[in-house]
Amino acid sequence: MEMPNVVSEIKDPAKGITYRVIAYRKLTRPELVLQVQQYNAQPARLRAKAKPGQIVEIRTIIGHDDR
Repeated sequence: MEMPNVVSEIKDPAKGITYRVIAYRKLTRPELVLQVQQYNAQPARLRAKAKPGQIVEIRTIIGHDDR
C-alpha cells in the first residue's frame, strides 16, 4: 500500500509548535484541528512532548478511500 504523501500544516502560535499532518489528500482546517486534538489526547507515554519551535509529524489515513 502506498504511504500518504500530502502535507497539510497548522501552527499553534501560543506554544510555538507546528503540526505537519500527512494524509492521502489536502485536509480542511477542521480536519487538521481534529487530528491535532486526537494526537494531543493520547497518553503522554505514547507521544513525545513537543517543545517550542518543534515540528510534529502526524500520519493519517484520511483520504485513502476517497473516490
